[in-house]
Amino acid sequence: MQFGAKTIINFFGLAMLTSGCALGLIALNSDWQNTHLSPYQANKDLQVLQQQISQHSAIAAIDPSQLNQVIKASQQFQQILPSRVSVTEFVPEVQKILAQLDDINAHVKTDRFSKQLPIHIRYIDNQFIALNDKGSLQISQYPYLTHLDGLPLSYWLSAAARYLPSGLSQDYNALLTQLSYLPQLRQEIGARPSETVTLTLSDGQQSHQQTIALIDSDRPPHLPFSANWVIKPQPSNVFEIGNFNQFDNDTAFKAVVTQSLLTPLTILDLRRGHGTNSLLTRTLAGYYGMQSYSGIQPPVAIARYRLNNRLRADYLQSRQFALFDQFSSFEQLHLTTASQAAHSNSDSSFGQWFARKAPFSQIKVSPLPTHNKVGKLALIIGPQCRGECQWLVHFAQSWPNVTLIGTATRGDFDLKHRFTLPKSNIDVTLTNSLVYDMHGQLLTGRATQPDIELTVDENIHWPGLLDVINSHSSTAVTQ
Repeated sequence: MQFGAKTIINFFGLAMLTSGCALGLIALNSDWQNTHLSPYQANKDLQVLQQQISQHSAIAAIDPSQLNQVIKASQQFQQILPSRVSVTEFVPEVQKILAQLDDINAHVKTDRFSKQLPIHIRYIDNQFIALNDKGSLQISQYPYLTHLDGLPLSYWLSAAARYLPSGLSQDYNALLTQLSYLPQLRQEIGARPSETVTLTLSDGQQSHQQTIALIDSDRPPHLPFSANWVIKPQPSNVFEIGNFNQFDNDTAFKAVVTQSLLTPLTILDLRRGHGTNSLLTRTLAGYYGMQSYSGIQPPVAIARYRLNNRLRADYLQSRQFALFDQFSSFEQLHLTTASQAAHSNSDSSFGQWFARKAPFSQIKVSPLPTHNKVGKLALIIGPQCRGECQWLVHFAQSWPNVTLIGTATRGDFDLKHRFTLPKSNIDVTLTNSLVYDMHGQLLTGRATQPDIELTVDENIHWPGLLDVINSHSSTAVTQ
């Protein structure tokens, strides 16, 4: 049988069309696999989550019942797994399971985002205030938010608490952050999905409803970390400190901060402070902390990490810790007493003890000029202050002429274990070291409370904040 040129061309075109369709199906299936998990894949990730917690979590080591709660929650979810689950839906389930560990500094992170509320909610004087992105009231005549989608805010907050460790279940900042991811909570309570949300706002007597669209949450929840400085209204110098490790490498920045300490008031915004370098802590301690202490000081904290074959024996030295035998005999006596007080049945799960000295015993500050006087220092703090930032705030709470402003930290002193679930690519962070004070009491997870509790937004009203600081300083002086 012979084919003409037209028949051959048509046949070739049909083959190309068939190939294109096949490639399209492959691409669609690949995209589906990237965004959805089969029961086998979801179960595999849950197994990895349990294994990692069992092997690396310091919290699970000191309280095995928490691991049992994680396993129980995983099994309950496995029993109701659908034939396919999207990664976006899987993330909050992992978050709920991890919450059973009650590690308030554990974290779940993914690049898969859903929609979120377009407003910011603040809890002030037992009322919930609805603010827009500019920090102004959503509707000036109706400041109070009472309902979402016709359901009382208390109902939504109860649902949000299921995603949080019990240690944060009464923390309104954590609850409201979780509430912002409304689609997750709708899934949790069985509500219908929607691209909009209906707000019920009140002036205390009358109510007003407003329906607005949810927004994409594929942007970072906060501004990028930075170590840049900016001077705000004189005579106050205001600096945002992000990465503490950069402070040691920026000579000009160090000079500006140090010189600022001789002005009447210096404000450091530490709400996103992180890193391991202690130079800023030691510098500030040299100006403020040395007035509070005299003579030879014993170490201020002890710590140990969860044993792991991949960890070096000097794992904690990156956090300014040293082995007990590197301290004097007198100091070792205090360290031994503290470690015995912190003793638990889980000792075999941890490495050897380390200790950290107070920062003022590690720095020598040049004498200040006689005509200059160290000014007041205000530190703006919050739950994202972690690592060396948390250490600085912990020390500074006892320093004279230092005021802590903002919201409580979360006692995030420790190094972390990080891993990725293989099928969903969800990143998980666990606490794998524990810090104790010199009485053997756990510091890990213990919040540092501000002197002035104040929700500080991105758009800070500096004149008002300065008035609050000055008012608090005057009150402190008269007491």
